[in-house]
Amino acid sequence: MKIITLLLFALLLNHPSTAKLAPLNVKHLTVAEGLNDGIVNAICKDKFGFMWVATTGALNRYDGKNVKKYTHIQGDSTSAPNSSPITLTYDQSERLWIGYSSGLVEFDYSTETFKHIQPFKDQFVYMVHSLSMERLLVSTTEDIYIYNIKTNKIESFIASEDKVSKNYIDEYYVYDYCLLKEKIYFSSDGGVLIYNINTKKITFQPISPFKGPINRIFADAQGLLWMSDFQTKNLYKVNSNNFEIQNKSFLLKVEGEQIAITDFTIDKQNNLWMMGSKNTIIKLNSKGYPTYYEYNNQVPTNLLASGFKSMYCSVDGYIWFININGLGYFHPDENIFDVYFPYKETSASKFAKVLLKDRNGNIWSATPTGLSVRNDAMNKYEIFNAQTDKKNRILSSIVNCLSEDKLGNIWIATSRGVNRYNNKTNLMESFSIHDSLPQIPYFTIFTDHENTVWFGAAHNNGLYYFSYRDNKFRNVSTHPLLKKYMKNGVRCIYEDSQNRLWLGFDGQGLGMYDKNKQTTSNWFNNDFQNEKTISGNLIIDIREDKVGYIWISTHNGITGINTKYNLIKIINNQNGLNSNYCGPLAIDHLNRLWVGTSSDLVLISSDRKNITNFNQRDGLISSSFFEYQASITPDGFFYFPTVKGFVKFHPSTYIEKSNNLEYYLTSYSIFNKENLLMLTNDSKAQILLEPNENYFSFNFTTPYYKQSQQITYAYKLENFDKDWNYSTQPRVNYTNVPPGNYSLIYKASINENWPSSYKSIDLTIKNYFYRTVWFRTLISSFFILIILWIYRFRINNLREVAGLNERAQLLEKEKSVVQYENLKQQLNPHFLFNSLTSLNSLISTEPKIARQFVDQMSKIYRYILKSSENETVPLVNEINFAKTYVQLQQTRFSEGFEVNININEEYFHQKIVPVTIQNLIENAIKHNIIDEESPLVIDIYVKDEYLVVKNNLQKKNMVETSNKHGLNQLKSFYRFLSDKPVLIEENENSFIIKIPLI
Repeated sequence: MKIITLLLFALLLNHPSTAKLAPLNVKHLTVAEGLNDGIVNAICKDKFGFMWVATTGALNRYDGKNVKKYTHIQGDSTSAPNSSPITLTYDQSERLWIGYSSGLVEFDYSTETFKHIQPFKDQFVYMVHSLSMERLLVSTTEDIYIYNIKTNKIESFIASEDKVSKNYIDEYYVYDYCLLKEKIYFSSDGGVLIYNINTKKITFQPISPFKGPINRIFADAQGLLWMSDFQTKNLYKVNSNNFEIQNKSFLLKVEGEQIAITDFTIDKQNNLWMMGSKNTIIKLNSKGYPTYYEYNNQVPTNLLASGFKSMYCSVDGYIWFININGLGYFHPDENIFDVYFPYKETSASKFAKVLLKDRNGNIWSATPTGLSVRNDAMNKYEIFNAQTDKKNRILSSIVNCLSEDKLGNIWIATSRGVNRYNNKTNLMESFSIHDSLPQIPYFTIFTDHENTVWFGAAHNNGLYYFSYRDNKFRNVSTHPLLKKYMKNGVRCIYEDSQNRLWLGFDGQGLGMYDKNKQTTSNWFNNDFQNEKTISGNLIIDIREDKVGYIWISTHNGITGINTKYNLIKIINNQNGLNSNYCGPLAIDHLNRLWVGTSSDLVLISSDRKNITNFNQRDGLISSSFFEYQASITPDGFFYFPTVKGFVKFHPSTYIEKSNNLEYYLTSYSIFNKENLLMLTNDSKAQILLEPNENYFSFNFTTPYYKQSQQITYAYKLENFDKDWNYSTQPRVNYTNVPPGNYSLIYKASINENWPSSYKSIDLTIKNYFYRTVWFRTLISSFFILIILWIYRFRINNLREVAGLNERAQLLEKEKSVVQYENLKQQLNPHFLFNSLTSLNSLISTEPKIARQFVDQMSKIYRYILKSSENETVPLVNEINFAKTYVQLQQTRFSEGFEVNININEEYFHQKIVPVTIQNLIENAIKHNIIDEESPLVIDIYVKDEYLVVKNNLQKKNMVETSNKHGLNQLKSFYRFLSDKPVLIEENENSFIIKIPLI
C-alpha cells in the first residue's frame, strides 16, 4: 500500500499576523517546562488525566505541572525501547499503546514498565487505533494489521481473496484517516477509501470538489466529515451517509489571504477548531461564523511563533496542538482575559492608567503620554495630548483620571490641571486659577449623583468641586465640614449607595462625608496600634459590596469597613494575598472582589474565605498592576491597568467550579528507592515496612491543567500526626516513625477549597523481634522462673545476712560515735591548756584583750556543750563557731596564722557534724609549723557540695599529741550520715580535707 505519514507538518510562515487578536489563554509545554525534546510526534490522554507526549527522544508523562520521562535503560528489557515513539493510543480497555520505530509496546501502569509485542518486533509502527476492547488497528511500513490483544496474534487487514480491496490499497495514497461508527475513512487523491471493520472490505468514494489530495479528514459528533485541501485551500463538510456536500467551500482569510486548514478537532460545545497556515487557529461555530486566533508576541499566553502540525481535544475539553517546538494547550471556556491597548499602533506606549466608556460607546484611555479615544463601531482613534492642535490640546500629556458627568461631558485630570471635553461643542476646555481651579497635579475626578464633580489634587493641594447649579469651582476651604481636608492629597473619590462621599487620601488615611447626617468620619493607621482601623494610609481604590462593606485598596492590603456594625475586615499577606501592594479594585455581580496586586490578579470569593490568583499563565497581559483605579464599563467589562495595556474581562465568564480534583498517591520512597503506587478511587493497598524503614516519603500527583501552581495537598499520618499538614509540594517526608499501624489520609485542592472526602492507604512498620510482645512475654516468664527458684533457695540465708548486717551497722555506728566523742574530749584539754597559757601571758601585758579572750573561750565551750547533743548542726552555726575559735588562735599566733572563710549564704542551711571545722583547723595547727615569716594559711570554702578545708603544707618534725586516728574516725562517722565519702588529698604544697555537706 502506498502510504505517507499521517501527521504532515503544517504550512509555515516566517512572519506573525497583525490581525485583531482574540483572547486565547494558551499554556505551553516545551523543553523549558520539562519536555525531553521539542519534536512531538503524538499525544493522548489516559483515564487518570495524564497527558502522554511522544517526542523523538522519549515518552513523556505530563500532569499539568511536572513531566516524567521514560527512556531506554541499558540492560533493562522492561524499559522503553531504544528508538523513537511515533504514535500513541489509549484504548477502550484502558491500556496505553505506543508505536515505536522499532515495534509496538504496551505500558504497564502497575510497574511502569514496557511490554514488547513480539508480532511487531523491528517494524516501524506509525499508527495504532482502538477498534474494540480486544482489537487494534496497527499500521506499519510493511502493511496494515488487525492485532488481537487477547490471543497476541495479528490478523490480515483484508481477506486475501478480496482483490478489489487489495487493488485500492495498491493504487491510492493515504494522507489521513478518521473513525466513524464501524468504518474507517482514509483520505486520498480525489476521494476517500472506506474500510468496513466488520466485513474487512474497502470501497472508494470520490468527492467531487476535490481533484487532488484530501490532506485532512475529520468526523464530528453529527456524523459529518470535514475535509481540507492544502493546495486549493478548500474546506468542505460532507454527509457521511450519501456523501453530499453540505456547503460551499469555507473562505477562511487572514489579512485578505485565504489560508489552508492543516488539522481539525471538535470541542465539547461542538465548535470546530482548525489549524491554519499563517500560524492561525480558527474556531468555527455551529452557524459557520469563524473567530481567528493568531500569534502575538505581546501576549505571553498566546500562540507560539512556530508552525503547527496537528490538534487533539482531550476528554476534559482541553484542546492541544503540536508545533515544531512542543505543545500548546487551552480550554475554550477558560479564555476570560483579553487585552485592550490604549493606542492602535503597536509601537505606541501601552502604559495604561484609567479607562472610560462613554454613553456614545467611545472608549477613553488615560496614559502617561496622552489621551486616546476609540470609536468602537468605526475602529477609529482620536488622540489628545499637550502637543496636538488647539482643539485637541490638553494641559498635560500625563493623564491620571477620567469621569463622565450627567451631561455627557468628559472630565480629564492631568498632571497640570483639569480639562473638560464638551459633549455639545466637541471642544476641549481648560480651567485655571481664574476659574478657581488652579493648574496643579490632580489624581482623581468623580461625578456624584447630584452631578457635582469632585477633583482630588495631588500632594497637599486638597479637594475641589464643581457644581452645575451655578457653574462654579470651589475649594473645600469654604465647606463647613470638608475644610479639614483642604491640605490633604486626594487619590480617589467614591460615592456609596447611601450617597456618602468617601475620600482616599495620599498617605493621610480615609475620610467619609455623610451629607444627609452632616458628619464626617476618619480612619488612620497609626503603626498598627489600633486593630479596628484600615490596613494602610495611602488609598488607591474604593468600592462598595452588596452587603454594605466599603472596600479600599492600599499598599498594605485591602480593608472592608462596615459602618453600621463598626466592623473591619483586613485581607493581606497574613491571610492569603501574595502581595500587599494592592491597586485597582472592583466588585462583580456575585459580590466577589477582584484586586490587582503587584504580583497577580486576585479573586476573593463572596464569603471572603477563598482566594484565587491569576497571573500570566492564566492569560494576563501582565500580572503586575499599578496604583490606579479599576474601570467598569456599562456593558459589565472590567479594565485593570498595567504597563502593557488594560487587562479586560467580563467577570461573569469566570465560574468557580466545585473542587473535584483527581489526585493520586503515585509512589513512596525508602532510602531513595521509589516504590510505585498508582491508586485509583477503588484501589486498595497496604504498605508493609521493616523496622529500619521508618524514614520514608510519599509522592503525590494531580493531573490538572488550569492552575496547577495553586494546588495544595493536605495529609495526615493517623496515630502519628495530631493535625493535618499542608504542602504545595507533591512530595512529603516522614522521619523516625516508631513501629506500629498507621493510615495515611490525603486530599488535594485549589486555593484550599477543601473537599469533604479524602483518600487513604494503610501502612505498617514492623517491630524488631526482641521488642515484640511475644518475645518480651517469653523472656519475662523465663526470668520469673529463675527468680522464684533463687528466692526459694536463698530466702533463709538472706534473712540471716540481713539481720547480721543490721546489727553490725548499729554496733559500728555506736563505736564510731564513742570514738568521736573521745576524740572531742581528747582535744578539749589540749585546747584548754594552750588557751590558758595564752591567757596568762595576756593578763599582765594586755588585760583588755585578756578579758575578750576569756569571753571567746566561754562562747566556744558553750557551743561545744550545746552541740554535743546533736549529730549535725547548720553550717552557719559551725562557721560562726569557727570564726570565734580562729580569733582565739590568732591571739596566740598573731600574723603567723591566717584563716580565710569564703562560703556563700546559699550553703548556710546545709548540715555538718558539730566542731568539724574546729577539729580540722586544730589538726592543721597541730601538724604544721606556724611562724610569722612562714604563716600557716587555711582556706575554707564550698565546692561541688563539699566543705573544703585547705592549708599550706609546712609539717612539723614531731607532733606530740597526735594519736593519728582522728581523721579516720571522722571518715567512719560520716559514712553513716552521707553517701559521699570524706576526701583527703595531699600534695607537695597543700593538705586538703573535703567534708560532704548533709
